[in-house]
Amino acid sequence: MNNTPNQTNVTVFPIPKKASRSYTVSESIFAWFCFLAGYIFCRVFPVGKNPLGGFLFLISLFIGTAIIFKIQKKLFGILPTILAFSAILVSAALISCSNVFMRFLAFIYALFTYFYFIYSVHGNAIKKNFSGFILLDYINALLTAFDSIFEFFKAMFYGKIRKSGTVILKILVGIAITIIPTIIVLSLLSYDSTFSTILENIFDFEDLNIFSHILSLILAVPIGMYMFGTYVSCADKSFSNQIASGATTLKKMRLLSALTLSIASLPILFLYVVFFISQWQYYISGFTGVLPEGFSYAKYAREGFFQLMAVSFINLVILLVIYLFMKRDTVLPKILLKILTIVYSVFTLILISTALAKMLMYIDCYGLTQKRVYTTCAMIILAAFFLLMIIRQFMKKLPVVAITLVLSFIMFIGLTLFNIDSTIASYNVDRYIDGSLESVDIEALEDLGYAGIPELVRLLDVISADEDPSTYKEIMEILEDMADDLKDEDRNVFSFSIPASKAEAALKEIELL
Repeated sequence: MNNTPNQTNVTVFPIPKKASRSYTVSESIFAWFCFLAGYIFCRVFPVGKNPLGGFLFLISLFIGTAIIFKIQKKLFGILPTILAFSAILVSAALISCSNVFMRFLAFIYALFTYFYFIYSVHGNAIKKNFSGFILLDYINALLTAFDSIFEFFKAMFYGKIRKSGTVILKILVGIAITIIPTIIVLSLLSYDSTFSTILENIFDFEDLNIFSHILSLILAVPIGMYMFGTYVSCADKSFSNQIASGATTLKKMRLLSALTLSIASLPILFLYVVFFISQWQYYISGFTGVLPEGFSYAKYAREGFFQLMAVSFINLVILLVIYLFMKRDTVLPKILLKILTIVYSVFTLILISTALAKMLMYIDCYGLTQKRVYTTCAMIILAAFFLLMIIRQFMKKLPVVAITLVLSFIMFIGLTLFNIDSTIASYNVDRYIDGSLESVDIEALEDLGYAGIPELVRLLDVISADEDPSTYKEIMEILEDMADDLKDEDRNVFSFSIPASKAEAALKEIELL
């Protein structure tokens, strides 16, 4: 016998392997749909050049996915449905807005919301209602794909489509049958020049680069893998929901006492009080509309403006730190938390209102620009957040983050869907025509691209070639250059946008196109 005194009999159990997943016909079709979506994504990107293509891509993405989910008898909750509609609404900005950057933001929002749509339809949201955790859910939805990234190939080639052996065959037979009659109909209808032009725009064979399409097909594979990986992880709830678990452990971060944070806040609050007292007369001028002595409008509006905004954002960070790290084990810390929140919020609202008053004075004197509009909108959203934080101290269940997100979304819709660049151009020209604006910045109108063209044309009706020949000549040169750019631009039906269409119509009125 070879028994060792300290030897222990240990039963070793094999580590269970993850069961191989089988895929339904609808899931296999969805895998191919993801591949096709990846290819189309490559063809319409960048959406700044192909706004209509990007818009149609997003609409098709949501509708196609919704149809497949409906076949699978998935129940759409209120939140994912609302967010899906919001994404479709925002995507309309691709064809209504002339600002390339805002188009890009609209496209990114709609795309991110698509993955959240998949995530939430399968019941993975941290909270079912519209809560402050929605940002965490968005991040989680974008990370889930990596747990099932390689399921894409299994679904495409080893799903029930292959086992049934009918669906793809039927599709291929249908394509084969339609080739001859389609060619005949095409040849019969091609007599119409308008019809032929549209087809040439859609199928621009002269610009067909086979290597470009091959590259798109190659890139469609990782894109399809990511899309389908998101679906599998969300459907099977197989991802490691680290963000959701992290949200439940936030209380463990509350390590600092209320006394420590209160003492740390006192010097900052004291500085605010002294600052407001010393600068009262200077900053109150922004509300009265009377310039302090020795200041121009430009100098007054700019001086201290960005510092005020920076301090406002610092206060936001301070409040977040207090909320994350303050212990709340007794009544006193909760009272102190309320007091600090209200005091910081009130001080920040004073700073924001002062900066906003200075900005409005500046706009009244010099008109609108993109930066002035975007900065003003950011100040309004920030002010709304701090105001909601004050209200929340008396209404504990008020969803501050959710309401702020809704307000931000409404603001974003206003900036994109209604083409803020066109509004800026129209506002400045209107004020110049009615005499409330001494001059209009021609170069600023040029920078607005398509949105500025109709207003530049409108200026020609006001500015006389005899009375102001230099300005008239400058506008004409700008319009001629823009007309040449439109003529030279490689455009097709998918590059259509409403601002571009209006710009073309305006240039045709003065016979530059």
